[in-house]
Amino acid sequence: MADLGVSSTGTTISAANSFRGNPNGTPGPTQDITIAQALTQLGVTVTAIDALPDGTSNAASGDLIPFERDPTGAKTVESMSIDTLLAFNATDKQVFTSSGTWNKPVPKFGTLKAVFVELIGQGGSGAGGAQVASIGTASGGGGGGGGAIVRRWFQPADLGPTVSITMGAANSGGAGAASAGSGSDGTGGVDTVFGSFKAHGGGAGSGGATGAVNSAGGGGAGTQGTGGNASGVTAGTAGSTGGAAGGAGAVGVNATTQGGGAGGGGGVNSGAGGAVGFGLEGAAGGGAGGGTSGAAAFAGGNGGRTTGFYSAINGGANTGAQGTSPTAVGSNVGAGGSGGGANASGVGGKGGDGANYGAGGGGGGVGVGAAGGAGGKGGDPLCIVWTFY
Repeated sequence: MADLGVSSTGTTISAANSFRGNPNGTPGPTQDITIAQALTQLGVTVTAIDALPDGTSNAASGDLIPFERDPTGAKTVESMSIDTLLAFNATDKQVFTSSGTWNKPVPKFGTLKAVFVELIGQGGSGAGGAQVASIGTASGGGGGGGGAIVRRWFQPADLGPTVSITMGAANSGGAGAASAGSGSDGTGGVDTVFGSFKAHGGGAGSGGATGAVNSAGGGGAGTQGTGGNASGVTAGTAGSTGGAAGGAGAVGVNATTQGGGAGGGGGVNSGAGGAVGFGLEGAAGGGAGGGTSGAAAFAGGNGGRTTGFYSAINGGANTGAQGTSPTAVGSNVGAGGSGGGANASGVGGKGGDGANYGAGGGGGGVGVGAAGGAGGKGGDPLCIVWTFY
């Protein structure tokens, strides 16, 4: 590994086998120091390094940062090592959670070396649950599909002084049936776009229905295509390149490629709502609302999990309990909301909201003699732009 340079105090920091220097950047005896301390002495904004996807600041030469870059300017993509990262000082970070404009930084000295962009598409929302006048067979609403996550390095010269960023406003889950009949469909997630570079959104779940009719889950987005909206008993299709299909009265499908979103679960007319697949790296899908059959009401389906989220996201209990709205854990990519539980004698449970960012919302549970549960909203979109000097 190359020498890291000289700090403003004159302390040389080298790292043939480990980093050596004074942790406070003052002259004196050297000792092992972290990469964060070394970067701080070189005037690097360490918080920007910490904000990279794995949050790592204490790393060794040869370790790989787990995101993609193009170190040579060619079109091929590979991992970036710690050594290569040290050639760039992260001096600007702009975060967008709604549409806006990225302004290219103007350095006080030197030139811009690279721009790194991370986008997450909006999650599809869950659908509303059916209502029956007296307990009988009916299905909860289908869960929404997860959005995709994409990342790219740009040459600064390839970007103008400003770049337009567009993304979807918060979407609502489908309404539960206000009278005996079917619940409303959810809303598909909107693509997140930086210039012409985009992360696709997840598909919407379809509304729960009365009788022996299942609902279906929205499709998970792929890195090259939006997840399809569910329609009636037909599940949403998988987004191109890595997305996963929704479930039709069943469990949604796991994402197949890093960056793709998982499909939402479909509501079962005589059992618990379908759970969903895990997002491999893209956002997870939502669970379906619980159904009813005969004299029984059933719980909602579990929400889908994703990288860094290992605890079960349990569906709402079969007493009309609301589904779980998970919070983000260790990743920008969200876990799916779980389905609301059916209620044998009242309002169905609301589906849980998809976590930020990009996860699918859960479907609402069946209501008996009262409204079906509403679906949960899809997780919000995200755009982060790092500029390196």
